[in-house]
Amino acid sequence: MGFLKAGEAYAAPFESEKAIILDNWMMVPRLAEPLSEGIGYLTDLVSTYFLTEDESLMEKIVQKAHNLNLLPFEYRSLEEQIARDINDLKNEALTMGSVMVLIFVFATTGMISYMIRYIQQRLREFAIHSLCGARNKALIFRIFMQVGAPSLIADIWIIVLFQQPLLITCIILFSFLYGIGIAAYPLYTFKRYAIIDILRRNE
Repeated sequence: MGFLKAGEAYAAPFESEKAIILDNWMMVPRLAEPLSEGIGYLTDLVSTYFLTEDESLMEKIVQKAHNLNLLPFEYRSLEEQIARDINDLKNEALTMGSVMVLIFVFATTGMISYMIRYIQQRLREFAIHSLCGARNKALIFRIFMQVGAPSLIADIWIIVLFQQPLLITCIILFSFLYGIGIAAYPLYTFKRYAIIDILRRNE
């Protein structure tokens, strides 16, 4: 019963993957707003979609608005609107992606520089530990934990916040490879130094 025909649907692109069939839904009037806040009506109108293949129906709506001296309206096909929205999303993703890549590069460079500086400031300490019997694996582990500890804390938060095993696995794997990539060059510079050279340099 009502003014809707059987099988009619409501579509909201980018809000729902599928159109909502209105056969089992009840439609009620929208809560009225004061005229001083009437911008909400304009937002509703420009974001309204009509599921129809009868283009003359849309022309009648536009003409009726013109006859009533309302705001000038126009209509476009759903396919055209979706194509424009997708293009806008691609541009937005490209812009945000570029900013994120720059931040990622600067952050990576800063972390590598910090680890190199960390090694240079503690070369004599590492050399003394080696002379006292510390194994290279222990020293390398100590250096690697400079980036491993923050990554481990971040991974724990990922496990707490997300409930998707595949996503969690991919992020943890990436953080592990990222940590190895950051620590690779600092560890290479550390292994180039001989203990005797380090002690002589710091005398």
